[in-house]
Amino acid sequence: MQDVIDQIVDGFLSGGAAKAQARTLYQDNFDLANIQSKAIRSGLLVPDSWLEIEPDRPELLEGLFLPKRIEELESGAKPTARERKRYRTHRLSQIKDGDVDFDYVSAFWIHRIVDSRGDDVFVLTTARGYSFTGVESELEGFFLWERDCFEYLSEDGVVIGAKCEEEPLPTLADHFGARYRVIGQGGE
Repeated sequence: MQDVIDQIVDGFLSGGAAKAQARTLYQDNFDLANIQSKAIRSGLLVPDSWLEIEPDRPELLEGLFLPKRIEELESGAKPTARERKRYRTHRLSQIKDGDVDFDYVSAFWIHRIVDSRGDDVFVLTTARGYSFTGVESELEGFFLWERDCFEYLSEDGVVIGAKCEEEPLPTLADHFGARYRVIGQGGE
């Protein structure tokens, strides 16, 4: 397997057509279960769109706003910044409590592979769905630095609860800086 890893890392670092071949080689040799077991970080990616108030789904607003305000929002009233923040906080707390819809929220894994020379590459994979409806996994890409994986993820949503199997994880906000929208383990 080390020879395959050497080819993947070398291909990524070489760029061009070799980079595309590295991607194919990785996908041919690492399935989702294998990636999950070897990941150095894992967590959830909550898309920004899932954190926006949906006036046409009043059941999501019940308990957060007065019935009259829910009616106003359903009728087209714009939510205030405070209401958006309250809703967002509520949705994120639901996820942290285990209420996750994996048709919308992706799980992610960061897999570090090291070639025989000691060069390494971080591979980011996401998956969405359920075993009974089908799980779609996606190789998002290869990155030179682990923090680049988080930056990439942060472009589309909020990263929750990155987990390290091998060593204690410092708070992600401290580790990656305040510009990353990371919650859990001391973040936002």
